[in-house]
Amino acid sequence: MKKSLFALAVLGAFAGAAQAQSSVTLYGTADIGVYGGGNGQKTYIDGGGLWDSSVWGLKGTEDLGGGMKAMFQLEGGLELATGNGGAVNADGSRVTSINGGSGGLFNRESNVGISGAFGTIKAGNGLNPMVLENAIAMGPEFNVNFFVPMLVLTGNVGMGNGNTAGGFFDRNFVSYSLPATIPGFEATVFTTIDTSAGTTAATGLNSTVNDTVVRGSYSASGFRLGAAYENVNNNAYAAAWGGNVGRTGYTVDAGYTLDNLHVSAILNSVNWAAGSVWGGVNGQTFTSTTLGASYAVTPSVRVIANYATASSCILNQSSGSCSVEQLGVKYDLSKRTSLYAFISNNSNSQSLESFANGSSSPQNASAPNTTGYGFGLATHF
Repeated sequence: MKKSLFALAVLGAFAGAAQAQSSVTLYGTADIGVYGGGNGQKTYIDGGGLWDSSVWGLKGTEDLGGGMKAMFQLEGGLELATGNGGAVNADGSRVTSINGGSGGLFNRESNVGISGAFGTIKAGNGLNPMVLENAIAMGPEFNVNFFVPMLVLTGNVGMGNGNTAGGFFDRNFVSYSLPATIPGFEATVFTTIDTSAGTTAATGLNSTVNDTVVRGSYSASGFRLGAAYENVNNNAYAAAWGGNVGRTGYTVDAGYTLDNLHVSAILNSVNWAAGSVWGGVNGQTFTSTTLGASYAVTPSVRVIANYATASSCILNQSSGSCSVEQLGVKYDLSKRTSLYAFISNNSNSQSLESFANGSSSPQNASAPNTTGYGFGLATHF
């Protein structure tokens, strides 16, 4: 009897220790909707996410004692319409940057880290902090259909080395975040370490892509202020295009929440260095402004309005301004599941329409103005 009680006590102690020291969470989002529009655009089912990105992932922590923790995150994109990983069109031709680049089981996040009184250190593959800052700045106005073309319109702010050229996720990164010693303040330094892609037919040399980002924000009493700075040195296409594809950029943003109302403003500026030969943007600076507002009509219904404009359009190197406008509504069926609908318009940006639905290539490049619509269902687990 004593041996049995002792055995049970030992097993209970081990079980308690395991529960206290580590945890693993399965999480994700399943978003599927219908997208269509004028100017010859196709109407199709998009399972990669029209409002939220369709993803699945695992994340976990282990208590190391002394206030220290180890952590990991593994996350991949999904295309519900086809069952593929990443985000692919119904014809199998599309991969969106927001859903994690060029395939792979965990193409969005695959990193490990350690935290303590000193702060947090992480390394691996993950979301570019410049992209993260823009997403957080939008607050409840955020949705993929507006966010992707908005970032493209900025002149590729936050698109570092990525899993694809111009992706939102950076490989081979190391980051450091300050400890939360000042309430409401956070800061991160992030850099990729010599992302060598090897000799390929496209580049003809050992390509190097380095992306460094510094990001910080402060929140208090309904206000949020944020900023980020990025420097990209990318000679991955030097042999094919005849020069470096480097740039520097910054983001400054502000948001305010008052009862049911949230408003946000974001300023992005990207300067392509001399010798940046991609698309003829050598030495050019692209500046964009994004304004957003949303209002919770009821606890379950929120209406959203977003607008972004740039002084010149990077996608067609137009000297005139281009813009993206969107009106949307989101209806929460529960805390995890929502219905949504939106209408969006792209002005003077003949290729920008291709990103309004996450596509990697224009469906009608000859049309400078495009109005699209979408509706769907998103659930989180």
